[in-house]
Amino acid sequence: MAETEISQSSDLPAGSESNRERLTRCERSTFTGELKRLAETTVGDIAVSCKRPKVERGDNGSANTSEIHALQSFTDDNAEVPPPSTGFGYPEEEDYNDGGPEVRRCENCGFDRPRTSYHRRQWAKPYGGWTCTFCVEEAIKQRRDAEKEEIRRDKAERHEHVMSDKVVKEAGIWKEGGPRRCFTCKEYKEQEDYSNKQWKTLYRECSSCIRTRKESGIERRKPIGLVAASNAPSLSSGSPMLRVCCTCRGEKTRDGFSKKQWRNPSNMLRMCSSCHQDEERRKAKHKAELEEEAARRKTDLSLPERRRCFSCGTFGESADFSSKQWGKNYGRCARCIETERAAKRAGGASDNKTNTDAENSEGGNAADGEVSKRMCGGCNINCPRDAFARAQWKRSSSDRRCRACAAKDVKERDEHIAAEANIRKEQDNVASGRDSESALTDEKKENRRCFRCKTFQTFEAFSTKQWKKTYRTCKECMGAGGHAFHAQ
Repeated sequence: MAETEISQSSDLPAGSESNRERLTRCERSTFTGELKRLAETTVGDIAVSCKRPKVERGDNGSANTSEIHALQSFTDDNAEVPPPSTGFGYPEEEDYNDGGPEVRRCENCGFDRPRTSYHRRQWAKPYGGWTCTFCVEEAIKQRRDAEKEEIRRDKAERHEHVMSDKVVKEAGIWKEGGPRRCFTCKEYKEQEDYSNKQWKTLYRECSSCIRTRKESGIERRKPIGLVAASNAPSLSSGSPMLRVCCTCRGEKTRDGFSKKQWRNPSNMLRMCSSCHQDEERRKAKHKAELEEEAARRKTDLSLPERRRCFSCGTFGESADFSSKQWGKNYGRCARCIETERAAKRAGGASDNKTNTDAENSEGGNAADGEVSKRMCGGCNINCPRDAFARAQWKRSSSDRRCRACAAKDVKERDEHIAAEANIRKEQDNVASGRDSESALTDEKKENRRCFRCKTFQTFEAFSTKQWKKTYRTCKECMGAGGHAFHAQ
């Protein structure tokens, strides 16, 4: 039967690729084995078999050393045997293993897994030490989780350290050399325990921690993600070597600012050295007067609690300050804040604008001293910058409202809500005698007010979308105006 199959297979044309493709991998292997056995029976000078011996494996999945040497000597004596196709020292399992696919034991989890469960480099290791794909992916996941946890822990430590400095600053003893927190040992220590450089650093380290670290040969752990501030671009309107001070509004060179203030990218926060010194003197005076006020109040408890405005220097009660400014050490009264806001509105542009942010008007840039103007969407009049609120100035032409139109819109909205509340109260009184199911059925029969024509109409007079809005517009008003009226 074998000779018949061989003769039938040998009749296949040599150059017929389609016939070869019909043979599966198993059929080709069987055909090769039949040829070898036929050669052993017909040729007498071939004394050895071409069948490769099978290597027995130990408990850990690796081959025995003696059997590997026997396999190598067998390969040297029989030149017809092809070289091994894998790194383990023997050909593919299908050529000699009749017990199924080859498995190898993972060194990590201890399970016997097939070839598909290993990466190519892991499978090619000749003498054990294999790690399956599942264990490799789990190790990668654990490493990434550990890195994320380290970053999270470092951020929490940095935040805690910054908040500790904030507590010292709010206590008013920062400039007097009060205790500061060491980032390494997390203890508050005096200025004598730090070097001059570490005393001025945010994430400072005391001298004892530095000495211990150097004796142990350990490098200092720097905060993760801490990047030094880069040189900010020029923010002044003139020379690139000039920058604006937020207090005196003057343009000064690099010598007029400290290193930290020169890198500040905001025109509203950058302060020159002279203004900074003046502010420090003002803060010292402010603190002294607050201490005098506290001593005066201790002698007479009937006196009301007062705070000093840092801008105008006058004392006022809690009614003269906002709740946020009342809790600050250098708070400002409501009158000074309103005056500053009015000055900013009349200034034309935002103080926090940089050179790269060009705030152009719709008609073009303001030039030759002319004040930029924009059109109001309510009265359709070109109004200057001070006629708009800061939020309204940034809106589009259809939504922008000047102060007069905005106040008018607010008044109309209040009237609309009051009228809606009255009619809804009357309808609720009528519907109180009916059950809930009938009240839901009669919901579309109630009257609602149109914000534009100020008349009450039924559900049929509105679209479904407008019926659900607070400031709704009826179909007639939408047809007359061409679009729904949006209250600003």
